[in-house]
Amino acid sequence: MVKKNEDRNLIFYIIKGDGSKTSSCNEVANEMVEFYKGLFRTPIPSSPIDIEMLKVEEVLNTDERGALVAPITIEEVKEAIFDIGDDKAPGPDGFSSAFFKKNWKVVGEDFVKGLKEFFSCGKFLKQLNHTIVALIPKTDHDPKVRDFRPIGCTNVANKTINKILTKLMEPLLPKIVSSAQGAFVGGRLISIDIFLVQELVCHTRKRSSP
Repeated sequence: MVKKNEDRNLIFYIIKGDGSKTSSCNEVANEMVEFYKGLFRTPIPSSPIDIEMLKVEEVLNTDERGALVAPITIEEVKEAIFDIGDDKAPGPDGFSSAFFKKNWKVVGEDFVKGLKEFFSCGKFLKQLNHTIVALIPKTDHDPKVRDFRPIGCTNVANKTINKILTKLMEPLLPKIVSSAQGAFVGGRLISIDIFLVQELVCHTRKRSSP
């Protein structure tokens, strides 16, 4: 099964933009780089940002702001790391969350010290901050660059930091994020905005019809 999955994830060839097939490692790499350069650097015309719209009054009280900058505890770190699934893909260092869980008595103290240092000074060891971008094939037939789904495989330390920050921010998001925003807050659905637009369009058509 492992060998089969490895073979499936190998990129033997891709179809280039001009329709030709290439199995050259250099050409495959260049096609990947150029595709994502064009994807993320394509200028999209947009209206100027209205700075006044971004200005909001303070919505967090003193206690809430203090909780965001308070030193993290051992319990917070342990809860976050034990909340990561054992089957999650490891990062560049090769260690999964299962390793840290099963060896917590040995590595736990050093792991917590490292995360506390990050939260106190905002700096992180470069080797721990590395990420592997893996390309997952979405089709088995004549794949083009767009037929691969990129995912980022980060180290457990990074995942733990993200979980801690998420837990800190989650109860505050309803106060920070505008009530007009239909996503990023529990209980809100972006699909509601779609339904609202549909209702507005229908209502406008009814009013404008003779």
